[in-house]
Amino acid sequence: MNDMIESEPLKVGKFQYFLAGLSFVPLLGFLVGIILLPVSIFSKKKGSNRIAVITASGLLLWVLVFVLYTPTDPTENIRPIVLENGNAIYPLSEGNMYFSSKDSTAYSFKYQTAVDINNKVKLKEEAELVWILLQSKVDEKNYKLATLSAAAPKIKKRYFLSTNQSYGFVLRKSENGSWSFSEGVTP
Repeated sequence: MNDMIESEPLKVGKFQYFLAGLSFVPLLGFLVGIILLPVSIFSKKKGSNRIAVITASGLLLWVLVFVLYTPTDPTENIRPIVLENGNAIYPLSEGNMYFSSKDSTAYSFKYQTAVDINNKVKLKEEAELVWILLQSKVDEKNYKLATLSAAAPKIKKRYFLSTNQSYGFVLRKSENGSWSFSEGVTP
């Protein structure tokens, strides 16, 4: 008598196909696919190669989406601020800037400008006009330092890469309450 029972080869079940299909779902599927792909590649189950191909296809889709995605222009939904000279700037960020060396906090304002970043004279003229608009807000919050950062529009290179330049100004409040631009001095 032969007591050995011939066993059926292990097959991939519906659940594995479901998980492979999940690899096409944004974010969650990417995580599932990263886990499922090596498991299905090294599996001895019949049909695991099909699961690996489906999973790899889903992962490839999301890698292509992330690589080729071009974000929109950050100024697209921002209303421009028109300065006294007629130039328009686009506010990009506003908040606090912390300095660890002197335990001081500065008001920080970053904006996109159409002025050439390499033309420091024109940039300073524009920064002075921006400061006229912001000074009352900064004084109201009792800051002693402020930074203005002018950024050129981003230049798209390839795929998801882009470059831009910026130039910053530091303003200090004196003991008598007047503000002045600091030249070549760190806070």
